[in-house]
Amino acid sequence: MLETQEPSEATEGVMKMVKEFEMLDAELTGRLRDADRRLRDHQQYKEAVADASEWLEMARDRLGADDQLRTDRQSLDARAQLLRDTVDAKPVGEEKIRRADERGRLAAEGSNADGRKQIEDETAALAKAMKDLMAECQAQSGQVTGLNKRWSEFDAQLESLNAWLADRESRVRHEPGLDLDDKRRLAAAQEALETEIAEKQDSGVDLRVSTQLAKTGARYHALEALAREHAQKLRSHADDHAEFERNADEAERWIGAAAERLAATGRESGEADKYELQRQLDRVNDLSLTKEEGQVLLQAAGHWADKAEQNTAPKGRPAIRDRLSELQRRWETFTQELHDARAAVDKRQMEWAEHDDTVERVQRWLADQ
Repeated sequence: MLETQEPSEATEGVMKMVKEFEMLDAELTGRLRDADRRLRDHQQYKEAVADASEWLEMARDRLGADDQLRTDRQSLDARAQLLRDTVDAKPVGEEKIRRADERGRLAAEGSNADGRKQIEDETAALAKAMKDLMAECQAQSGQVTGLNKRWSEFDAQLESLNAWLADRESRVRHEPGLDLDDKRRLAAAQEALETEIAEKQDSGVDLRVSTQLAKTGARYHALEALAREHAQKLRSHADDHAEFERNADEAERWIGAAAERLAATGRESGEADKYELQRQLDRVNDLSLTKEEGQVLLQAAGHWADKAEQNTAPKGRPAIRDRLSELQRRWETFTQELHDARAAVDKRQMEWAEHDDTVERVQRWLADQ
């Protein structure tokens, strides 16, 4: 009886051990599967974090720092397009962060407290990086908008400057005057325009903003030089005309004074004795000697008349020629009168000489009687 029970007990013991082994094996297998799942979840989480981080880093690298923002039009247009593309791609980045967050929650289930804290920090950092990226896009977009506004203001200023240049260019011209007063008026107006053009450079208009202004800047400086040249030329024209007027006035005064002296000599010669005739002859000789002085003044007036006439409007030239002709006529009249006065004095002296000779012969005849 005992012999039949021992194998049964042994079998039961073996079966129990087998069952326990199977249970242990099942538990170990389950734990291995759970460990594999947790490892897979963690790996997928790391891959999702790396994917989201890479996307954010590439986006930040494309944007660059705001202090690297270039302000030329082409760069601003490119920057505006890049900002739009980055904002449009925001859902892609958000999806990557959402996937990393989901993978993080799964990975956190199989992690200890420190691991869960690390996962929370990493996913929070991704969310913050996305928020910072969008804030940077918004900030740069504001900068680009502001710079484009300044470019628009600059365009308006440039258009205004070009209109100003066109107007001043039309006013800078070489216009001959009719007479001295007109030439002085034109010279003063041109000098005022020259001053206005020169002061434009100090009015806050930056002529060096960009290469776009190279042509406008060159145009401005050409206008400035042209205005200066024309102002100097018109002032020179006025000075030439003033010099003609001055020399003509001096010649007129000289001829007038000389003619008056000559006329006085003629008035005194009517009943003059031979001694008075000698004094008259001396005055005529003095006038003859100083005649060259008047001739020099007349020649100077003619020289400046030629220069003044060259830069005088056609309608104003006859006045110059008429005045010079009048001077020439008065000079010729004076020289003829001087010649006539000398001839008259010489004739009277000859008459006195004949008279003296006759008296002397009569006296000798009387003495011989």
